[in-house]
Amino acid sequence: MARALRLLPLTAPLWVTVACVVSPQPSPPATPDLEGDKLGLILTELVASSMVGFRGEPGAVHPPEGQVLITNLDDTLQPSVASVRADGSFDLAVPGLPGQRFRFQAKLGTQRSEPVDLTVDPVTGRVVRGPSPTACLGLTPPRWAHFEAPGTARALVIENRCGAPVTFEAPRLRRGRAGFSVSPTAGGSLPTGAVTTLTLTLEGGAEPEDVLLFTTTAPNAETYAITLTDDRR
Repeated sequence: MARALRLLPLTAPLWVTVACVVSPQPSPPATPDLEGDKLGLILTELVASSMVGFRGEPGAVHPPEGQVLITNLDDTLQPSVASVRADGSFDLAVPGLPGQRFRFQAKLGTQRSEPVDLTVDPVTGRVVRGPSPTACLGLTPPRWAHFEAPGTARALVIENRCGAPVTFEAPRLRRGRAGFSVSPTAGGSLPTGAVTTLTLTLEGGAEPEDVLLFTTTAPNAETYAITLTDDRR
């Protein structure tokens, strides 16, 4: 007698779904912006014991947080630091005199704005942008080079667009304590239309920034300033 075939139900596999939860990663600080047109003087502190008072109007720094570094390019003191208020303003009296050049740079965490240069006219007492060196000599980058880590090198390209040869002194560092080096180290002459390159290298030092000063003696006596910063600090 034939037996009936009994079919047993199959047990369906149980699939367990495990949800992956990814922890949110902190966003890097926003790159700050500095409005040069909103920088001016605290007139009551124009010259008091060799101090110059600067003020940033509301909205001068965006986002409105962090600090503003003010460097007197004509001395060798450390940059002065002003705290940014909630409305983007700041004020600070810094060592200096009318006629000297002051560089402003907003800083938020390790992020920085492009530099803004001001000087105080010694005759009128008014603040003016610059002064800008002669436009016929081109520098790339023109005012700021930043470095990711020790051993990082950047090129400073110098092009003579003037109608005469440019002679220049040996490039020098404003303070020399941030571990930057420059090569070649000698001065020289650059014919019209010629291009030369300086190699800037971060070796690592006690301070997070410095300024490379590049001075020409002909056809005009001028000093170009390139801020050098360590991105880690």
